[in-house]
Amino acid sequence: MKELSFGCVAQLVEHRSPKSTVGGSSPSALANKHFNLRRKVAQRITPMNHVKANSRKSGPNFVSGIKEEMKKVTWTEKKELQHCTKMVLGTTFFFGLGIYIVDLMIKGVLDSLGIVGKWIAQ
Repeated sequence: MKELSFGCVAQLVEHRSPKSTVGGSSPSALANKHFNLRRKVAQRITPMNHVKANSRKSGPNFVSGIKEEMKKVTWTEKKELQHCTKMVLGTTFFFGLGIYIVDLMIKGVLDSLGIVGKWIAQ
């Protein structure tokens, strides 16, 4: 009997169905390939209970580890950072202005429809 995993119903039905595993135009061939690949990948993943308990650093070792990692970071140059900040602020202002203009246009259309409606009602 084949091993069942907890997945969506379509996978379980596809897994139990008596379709052939021959490729071709059968959609089940792709589903079976995907299912087998997922099973192989799941077997290769190391469960968390196998991770060594002493792999965690504590106290001064942790802080020195952070300092070492911060030295490896590639920081953006000041000129590039200023350019990107200006681009973000300019783009934000441009889109905000565009939304404001569209909002005014919609408000104008709705106000004019309200005036026409009141005029017709009289």
